Amino acid sequence: MKEETADQYLGVIKRALDIVDGAIAQITEDTGAKTPEELEALHRGMQLAPAMKIFDVNGKAVPLRKSSGEVDYKAFKEALLRARQPSRVQQAATLEMLDSLPGVMRRALAKTIKKLPHAPGGHPFALKDPELRLAICKRIETYRINNHMDTAQAIRRVASDLKSGQHSVSTKTLRRYYERFLREQGAPAGSKRK
Repeated sequence: MKEETADQYLGVIKRALDIVDGAIAQITEDTGAKTPEELEALHRGMQLAPAMKIFDVNGKAVPLRKSSGEVDYKAFKEALLRARQPSRVQQAATLEMLDSLPGVMRRALAKTIKKLPHAPGGHPFALKDPELRLAICKRIETYRINNHMDTAQAIRRVASDLKSGQHSVSTKTLRRYYERFLREQGAPAGSKRK
């Protein structure tokens, strides 16, 4: 293969691999892996997939990365230079295919992510502090009793109070907290307050 063609291939492959490396760095950041042990565990997990290799014209495997993890572009270019020169049609098709790799990987990752199970425990609480949730439920109850409000009015009032403070919680969330509060208080069945 001509050096110019090999350089074109390497340029496109380098862009694709840079995107993959960026995605791996983002995954590392998103997982919160900071300590050397966490980073090592993440790295080992990513190595469960076999290392990518290309094969030269003689069928000899050329690993894509060095043992240090860096891409071995020199070995990759040598393998490309030993390959036969593709026709213009083959070259255009190969470059187009390599150029579309990031989009293909993105779609494949999106499909894979949708198949992964959600975190255990359900949706996280909007208000993480259980004492704050209890205080809010008691405030709803106080509005209901002292101000003769129905539950929906009391919840809207508490939501408004929270918005003026430092918390913004939806009325639907407050309704769930309040209903859970009533269940835990042992309210008789069928006495759901409106």
